[in-house]
Amino acid sequence: MPEPDNPPLNLIKQLVSIGHEDVVKELATFKVELDRYARKTIGQPLLNDIGDNDRGTCALHPNSFMAVLIPFLNWEDQNGQAYRAFVDPKHIIGASIKGHPENVPPEEVVNRIERYATYFGSRDNAFYVWYKPLGLFIAHEGKHRVAFMRSHDQPAIAAWVQEAGYPAPSRITIIEPSDKRDEWLAMLDGRYIQVLRRPNIARKILDAYGVKTTSWQNIDHLPDEKMVRLAIYERRLHRPARTRKEIDRTLDLQALLDRMSTDSQEQYFHCHNLGPYRLDWKRNILTVACLLIAGGLFVMFNDEWVIRAGIGLLGLATGIILSHELMRFKGPKKLRTLNTLDRNHL
Repeated sequence: MPEPDNPPLNLIKQLVSIGHEDVVKELATFKVELDRYARKTIGQPLLNDIGDNDRGTCALHPNSFMAVLIPFLNWEDQNGQAYRAFVDPKHIIGASIKGHPENVPPEEVVNRIERYATYFGSRDNAFYVWYKPLGLFIAHEGKHRVAFMRSHDQPAIAAWVQEAGYPAPSRITIIEPSDKRDEWLAMLDGRYIQVLRRPNIARKILDAYGVKTTSWQNIDHLPDEKMVRLAIYERRLHRPARTRKEIDRTLDLQALLDRMSTDSQEQYFHCHNLGPYRLDWKRNILTVACLLIAGGLFVMFNDEWVIRAGIGLLGLATGIILSHELMRFKGPKKLRTLNTLDRNHL
């Protein structure tokens, strides 16, 4: 295909701190090493556990791998125009799915290095999404050449690059759980909550990025932590995600507050509306029937006191019947109890 008029950019040097770059390089190296466990008896199940994929049969796809590690990874838009650039393979999260560098025949190595280093072709050859604030690239096409070029100490890969944003460090907060058995959380813009699926790695990456860590109690104007965690468990956001949509694995605190406000609005109930509790109608009917029968028999006697007792029993039966409609209870629309935070749900 014809080459575009604009010359390729040099993205070998990342505009991040040295400490941040070191973390990115170590993460990229870790992914290369991790790929070697694919298709092995114990290695593949390990990869599946890391990537939250019970059916995986090969190395983890870079995008799926990073989505498990970094919260809000695809929150920002990535609709920019792709362009050609030279990228340091040490900054790229790739994947060795169908082989490793040593599987390339020796007679092909030189030609392959030259092609990967100079030939851009189309996006079907090498296409990397550049999370510019994080200083890392995620390979969508051209995943195998990452490990290959690293193994031969090559400084750059010729690739098509598309930029993607990521929230600034000041917008994100890592929240340490009050109970050590609970999940670590990440909060965006003081409103959106995601569970850190791999908290120790995520904290290393985000800490190098400049994200601060705090506890729930140190953040003002937040709902009760236990209620938030209950909402997380109800939506199963603490479990492996079945979608790549960020909104589907995010808890909106404002929506939660609105729902809690609606649920707490008072309304009136009759005794037969107090779900999940139900009136024991058999016992109730039996009681009323006994009172009516006894009252009816008593009023048939000639003794004044017995007649009065019968009238009293009839009145009592009538009162029980009417109480079902006359008695009203007032309370919130939806009852919630913190006792439902059973550890079996974790």
